[in-house]
Amino acid sequence: MACVGRESRILLLPVLTSYIILLVLLQSSTAQGAEPRPFIRNTANAPREFREGDDILLTCVVADLGNHTVWWSKRGNGKKTILTVAERSITSDERVSLLHDRAPSYNSSLISSGGDVWVLVIKNARVSDAGIYVCEINTNPSLTSIYVVSVTTANASATQVALRSTHNYTDCCVQNSVSPQCLGFCAIHNILEGKTGIEPEACETYFPFIVKCMADMRNHVPCCDKQGVPDICQDLCRGEYTMQEDRIQSHFSCTSYTEATLMCISEGIEIIPSAPGSPSVEVLGPNSIQVRWEPPPPGTPEPEHYLIQYTTITRFDPPVDVVGNVTNTTDDSDDQLPQPKRVTVKVAATQTEAVVNSLTPMTWYEVSVVSENMHGTSLPSYNLRVLTHARQANKTAVVHPELPDVVGCCSDKGVKHYRCLRNVCDPSNRYINEPDMIVCAPWATEAFSCLANDMDHSDCCRERGLPPLCVELCSGNVTKIDFKYFRCVDYFNEYRSCLMKGYNVLPGPPRDVGVSNVHANFVLLHWSPPEMLGNSVTTYHAYFRPIQPSRECESKWFINNLEVSYHGVYTQSSPFVLEKLCEDTEYEIYVQAVNKHGTGDPSARVLFRTPSIVHERKLEETSYNVTHCCVSVQISPGCMPLCDYNARMSHVRMLATTCSGELPNILRCAVGGRNHQPCCQRRGVPESCMSLCAGTFSSQATPAVCMPYIGNIMMCLEEGVGYLPGPVRDLKATKVADREVTLVWQPPEKGSNITQYQLHYQSVDKHSAALAVYSLNNTMNLTDTVATVPNLKTGNMYNFFVITMNEEGTSLPSAVLTINVTEEHEDDSGLTGVSSAPHSLVLDAKTATTLTVVWQPPEFAHPTDRFIYELHFRALGSPGDPDNYNITTTAATALRLENLTPNTQYVIYVTATTDKGESRPSETLLAWTDPAYPAFVEAPTVHPINLIVEGGKMTVLCIAMGSPPPTVSLYISGVLIHQDETRHMVTVVQNVTRDMREISCYADNGYGTPMQASRTITICP
Repeated sequence: MACVGRESRILLLPVLTSYIILLVLLQSSTAQGAEPRPFIRNTANAPREFREGDDILLTCVVADLGNHTVWWSKRGNGKKTILTVAERSITSDERVSLLHDRAPSYNSSLISSGGDVWVLVIKNARVSDAGIYVCEINTNPSLTSIYVVSVTTANASATQVALRSTHNYTDCCVQNSVSPQCLGFCAIHNILEGKTGIEPEACETYFPFIVKCMADMRNHVPCCDKQGVPDICQDLCRGEYTMQEDRIQSHFSCTSYTEATLMCISEGIEIIPSAPGSPSVEVLGPNSIQVRWEPPPPGTPEPEHYLIQYTTITRFDPPVDVVGNVTNTTDDSDDQLPQPKRVTVKVAATQTEAVVNSLTPMTWYEVSVVSENMHGTSLPSYNLRVLTHARQANKTAVVHPELPDVVGCCSDKGVKHYRCLRNVCDPSNRYINEPDMIVCAPWATEAFSCLANDMDHSDCCRERGLPPLCVELCSGNVTKIDFKYFRCVDYFNEYRSCLMKGYNVLPGPPRDVGVSNVHANFVLLHWSPPEMLGNSVTTYHAYFRPIQPSRECESKWFINNLEVSYHGVYTQSSPFVLEKLCEDTEYEIYVQAVNKHGTGDPSARVLFRTPSIVHERKLEETSYNVTHCCVSVQISPGCMPLCDYNARMSHVRMLATTCSGELPNILRCAVGGRNHQPCCQRRGVPESCMSLCAGTFSSQATPAVCMPYIGNIMMCLEEGVGYLPGPVRDLKATKVADREVTLVWQPPEKGSNITQYQLHYQSVDKHSAALAVYSLNNTMNLTDTVATVPNLKTGNMYNFFVITMNEEGTSLPSAVLTINVTEEHEDDSGLTGVSSAPHSLVLDAKTATTLTVVWQPPEFAHPTDRFIYELHFRALGSPGDPDNYNITTTAATALRLENLTPNTQYVIYVTATTDKGESRPSETLLAWTDPAYPAFVEAPTVHPINLIVEGGKMTVLCIAMGSPPPTVSLYISGVLIHQDETRHMVTVVQNVTRDMREISCYADNGYGTPMQASRTITICP
């Protein structure tokens, strides 16, 4: 467009002025806050279930979309199918459509939009519609929200649903203040039919109350066990709900078991009795308690009997969770901590109370009462805790001894000043200051004589540490008081205590002080009331301190860097639990009785020693440490937060992309060389994700499929490294002879929970030797770490590996030994087991001169192995030795080969090297480089198209093609402005001048003739 004339410019001036003002306002608003990045709300990863014939509705909430685009896709079998782009459906399936609800916009900066709602609609769902659906924004990197959809057949359980879906617990939900919008979840038939009327995420805060009402205090766990519901998914069967937190183990998926769980609950409500009401416990003596309860409410299944369950408590805060009955063990070793015992007492249904005898004195018990009939048991209303001890007689009313009339004595002796009578002559007064001493100095003889009450308290005062000058006050023989006695104000409490002791109004020392139930961190302290004035005691004060505390314990006994001699606790009666003690430490303790007038003499000192937690320490020392493994394989510090069985999900999402190259090593350390697949199978992990439980990634184990089950997997890994045996180390062949091989290996570094070893071996050829096969044709069970394998075929190649076993499961192979059995004897041949070969080589990207290859690490390896990969490649058909390969090394599982020849086929394979040696080669990959095409460039595109103003800015787009990608250069009036190796280069030019009239795009990729395309523009002043 040509520049406009002077008159036109004058006419356009007001319009341009308004336009400039608008631009300034927009720029200022942008300056105040950078342009917001699009945001997509992450939904719950749990699979969503639909029935055949229902409509599938998947909601995606997007905010600050800007100029980006939203699309829906379906992923499965390694393919990605685009369903919708923006508001248009681009699939041939007419059942698919999109609903878009735009968020309202607000002019005020104080009100933010909740985001646009993009709903994918699939009418009349089919079983084939099950899969992974993704809502995605085309940012860099892209933002996604993943939805796992399952579709069940319409008649799969229609009869069962019709029979067992009448349980309605809306009244209970209302009583527990569940929001009215969420009451749709308070009827099982609504959940089964998908008619709750609201998304589950909106009501998750109410789910603990909803689930508790749903179970209705019945124990549905036995039914859930029969239906194959894994243990981590049985919370609903107990009326509990686990809220998803930031920790990874709370993100587990149980959706596939929802229907079976709800069916168990629906059936159990009709046949299992409800819980007894208002249970209570009374201590009858050191060996017995009485338990009382109320029958279940009418209208519920009748119990056939009641079960009283009581469990010894060995720890406090939190209590020990005892799942089943625990029997006494015969191991009397000193390092075993006391084990909890659960005992069940059956009581007839006609009774509502029972006495439990044969208990251990001075022992804490947790008591519960449940109802039972032939179909099952209820849950307990709540648990009770009680301590068995001698039953004390009913305490009589507290009797306070009378004090002598000291005030009357002072008054009779002429003390008339009110301040002296109130502060000095009143022995119940706890405070006195220097002004009191000054005012009352004239009556000092009379006041202190009356306070002494004709007794000499000097010995007591000396014991309490009063200075000699102040001891004179304790004798009662004071002639006058001067300024020297003012320092005695600081010792007035000790002086007053001695007076009370002399008046015989303080209680005596507690008797029979002792400790029992001595544990590593707490003891039970008990005593008897004092003989003297025991009925006047209002409380007791116990003091305790460690003798030579350990370094770990010292911090508990210092306040502001000053050592505290004793810690004190108040209690109204015996016994008392002293908690938070240090293990393996000697303590001194005594008790004082307190009444209205003060504190009596201390009891005799008692010394005791807490035991060390030897057993727990042994477990800790022999347990597997995933962090140490990550350090040994040199995981980068930024990725170390992922080396945690209960890592934060926020860390996982934040570091997943950054640490993608280190995830195989992190997973290998987490697995710890153990085979966790049986546990994962029990806990509902799908077959496609099962490889993760063995420490490897497979093509099927995609994040979209396996992320919902990450909590299931991590629970199995953490539990498994505790009881499964670790892998063997240093597998070697010490002798290779005619028809036999002798192998030796080292046991795992830590732990001794191995019952036997299992040697696997099989004849292989040069092609199958590199395959990682978890079970070979021949096995030998051994108890020693040496084995001789006989009857081998001379001249054949064999693979050998060893796994450990115990009653809980097996380890994974940590190394593979490939041996060619020869006729010659080879003593000390030094053949060492190495990791299996890398596998799953894939061509990830290619150009005319580059090939990018990715692969998976070895499946058989020790957790602490560090790999260096050697990538071998050569051009197929190239002259020279066909066995002569180019080699390049890397520590990553991906590598880009550069400076290759265009339109050439290459042979590629990978080996893994550790400190034990080099693995066998991986499978071979044949890959072509792209043909080379000369560079081509289009004429530059300039924005704005119509009006480029001098002093303003313009955007130039250079689009080029060619293989390999060309180097694109932008020239303006012959001056190089920007250069990059790309096919689309966008350049923003600021401060446009009049001489910027010729714009050229130049492209060159080293093949053919470089190309240049130009255009001329007009700059308006």
